[in-house]
Amino acid sequence: MSRWIDRLLRKVGLARAPRGRQAAAYSGAVSNRLTADWILTPFASADAELRGDHRALVRRARELARNDGYAARFLGLLEENVVGPYGIRLQAQVKRPNGDLDLGINATIEAAWQEWCEPENASVDGRLSFRDIQALAIRCVARDGEALIREVVDPDRRFGYTLQVLDPDQLDIDYNRAPGQDQNEIRMGVEIDRFGRPIAYWLWDAHPYDYQGRRRERIRVPAEEIYHLYLVERPGQTRGVTWFAPVLMPARLLAGYEQAEVVAARIAASKMAWFRPDPEVVGDPNKPAVETPQIETADGTFGSLPAGWTIETWNPEHPNTAFDSFVKAILRKISAGLDVSYASLTGDLTQVNYSSIRAGLLAERDVWRTLQGWMIDHFLRRVYRSWMRWALTSGALVLPSRNVSRWTEHRWQPRGWQWVDPLKDIQAALAAVQGGLDSRTRIAAEQGRDFEEILQDLAREKQLTEEYGIALGSGGGGQAAPAGQEDQTPAAALNRLQVLLHANGNGRRNGDAS
Repeated sequence: MSRWIDRLLRKVGLARAPRGRQAAAYSGAVSNRLTADWILTPFASADAELRGDHRALVRRARELARNDGYAARFLGLLEENVVGPYGIRLQAQVKRPNGDLDLGINATIEAAWQEWCEPENASVDGRLSFRDIQALAIRCVARDGEALIREVVDPDRRFGYTLQVLDPDQLDIDYNRAPGQDQNEIRMGVEIDRFGRPIAYWLWDAHPYDYQGRRRERIRVPAEEIYHLYLVERPGQTRGVTWFAPVLMPARLLAGYEQAEVVAARIAASKMAWFRPDPEVVGDPNKPAVETPQIETADGTFGSLPAGWTIETWNPEHPNTAFDSFVKAILRKISAGLDVSYASLTGDLTQVNYSSIRAGLLAERDVWRTLQGWMIDHFLRRVYRSWMRWALTSGALVLPSRNVSRWTEHRWQPRGWQWVDPLKDIQAALAAVQGGLDSRTRIAAEQGRDFEEILQDLAREKQLTEEYGIALGSGGGGQAAPAGQEDQTPAAALNRLQVLLHANGNGRRNGDAS
């Protein structure tokens, strides 16, 4: 009986574990015919896994970004939502000894910062504004897995400080060195100490594959001068991995499938046919040879074939009826791998309703906010502190003292987004403010606006209305309603909060490229 059971279990791929061997406690660890094609990667460190595949991953990701519309769209979404039209803007927060904001000092710092953000000051080649550098950095991190930006101190510059965006290919991935008694370890071009902290970066002084082909030299650059931006996915990871890695294969297969369907559809649209002869009539050697007939077609006319000839048509149906649903299924997988909503990646809103698009957008915006915070922590914060030190040293920024620690209090204002359902969201915001559960400053910040700028705009509007003798209010006749008698209708509430969150329309923002 036992042998018969064993044979039955083997037929269905559920053979019992041999005696003395414990069965797998997790179904995902079971080895049987259903998991025979599950190729397992060997145990290896993050760097060991990446080193051999790095070049192939980067090349394929770049090809995808160049030639695949969805990949290009994803990079555009990153730039639009993480960086935004004005970049992540600085707001100086220097305070007086009594704890109040020092508005004069803050205005001076922000004006100098805005001047530095212009292309001729922010980038060493004078081509990129600081907003452009932010956008290029997030694109490189997503496409190549990492971005490299170098600080360049130049006394001849007005601020004495500028940035140079480097191609990640300049970080020599083939340069490795084992740790020794008097030398640090080098991993894929990054020199680290015994704790894994970067000490220096070994860079080619020019792109190793530039078409000029000039002689290049490997140089050692201290880590204090380099911003090496990448997302750490595993402990001990020294280099970054392209964000397209999980979707390279499905994206490539989808592109091939779409191309095949387009070719098949073109063939199907050609309406091809064959002339087939009857061997007993056309192939009779005792009769004169008959040439293959030629038929000219015209609208509304029907021709005739010679005796012994028939016509066979070929009408393939392409694209396949399952084409649309199959493409959508693959694109949903790709959008999940890129952590972006299907509707945003494809622009397809055919099956979207209010509830689904709201849930998708809110979850997606949390991803953008997370990336904004990552940019601030790993890039912008360091840039601002270095800029402050050299701006004070060069004299481009004049403050009562050169005590850098006193003037570096600040915060960053990333871009925000409009409400998904403005009327309902504004009513909820008003209720939160009135109930003391939220503040106007936070509500404005969620939309990428500065509450102080809003107050300045409102003060200017009030001054203008007084000069022209016009009273603006929430009432329909242009007069402000008496205190406590404001219109409580949703439309009036919308009008009041729009006035409250009214932003300066002249485009003057900290960090504007203009």
